[in-house]
Amino acid sequence: MVILKWISLFLASYLFYSSTYACHHSPVQKSKKMFDVILKDLLKTYKPAGGGGIQGIHMVSTDVFKVSILQEERIDEITYHLIVKPNCSVVIEKRSESTETKDPHLKK
Repeated sequence: MVILKWISLFLASYLFYSSTYACHHSPVQKSKKMFDVILKDLLKTYKPAGGGGIQGIHMVSTDVFKVSILQEERIDEITYHLIVKPNCSVVIEKRSESTETKDPHLKK
């Protein structure tokens, strides 16, 4: 009887925590959702005209991505701290911008 109670408690806890606290998508599915959120935000918030577009989106850590956007004399960098919720939706926790100036002496 004690074993049955323990098993039922274990199963109930497992089902609760696995459905509440973890997104069960594959890493590639999670990355796609994260990229979609980042690109949607960039379309809405990034306004500078000109330049060469997105140079790259780099994963800095599990939930931090850095976007590099080429401009004529600089590289704009936008860093996103993201949260993957239990239902696998992605939200932006923090967004920061910085600029790296291109050195004209390094041109090939």
